Amino acid sequence: MQYLPLAVLVACSTKDTADDPPTDADTDTDTDSDTDSDTDSDTDTDTDTDTDSSTGLGYVTQIRRGTATVNGGYVGTENLVIVDDYLVVCEVTYELVSSVERTDCMACLWAYDLVASSTTVLADTDGACLAALGIDDATAPTWDGSVRGYGYDPEFQGHAEVMWTDLYGSWDVIGYVAWDENTNSLGYELEDTVVVP
Repeated sequence: MQYLPLAVLVACSTKDTADDPPTDADTDTDTDSDTDSDTDSDTDTDTDTDTDSSTGLGYVTQIRRGTATVNGGYVGTENLVIVDDYLVVCEVTYELVSSVERTDCMACLWAYDLVASSTTVLADTDGACLAALGIDDATAPTWDGSVRGYGYDPEFQGHAEVMWTDLYGSWDVIGYVAWDENTNSLGYELEDTVVVP
């Protein structure tokens, strides 16, 4: 906003005021000493702590880490790890043992249906396992008996060792693995980014 300048107007009188007693003795004893010291001390300390109890983790890293002996059958252990902001917030371990050999993975050197057992929660921060995987320490045994198909391809696209898995009746590559044919030992660490709502 633009303010207009304050104009001081001076009126010139033709009356001789020399004989008049001076009356312009400023008797305005303005005793209003401005003591309006601003005592408005703002005591509104913002204590609004965010109480949003949403368990949604958003984008997290899921790591599937396992070892196994594969020699006419599959016997191994797998850990499923959830990492949020570089911290492990959930880790579940279980055993995987083959039940049936699969012959429908055309690219695989070997493939099996694997049955999970001895499911155990190793780490769970603020209910992250329940949010990310749908289980906690009390309900972990509900994974026992679940079946998944794993297969090994030594030359994916002509050069890479990969793991295939049967997802809803269709075989798909899930990551790189290493299998030593001399010792029959398999090792893998499969990493993916997933969204936990």
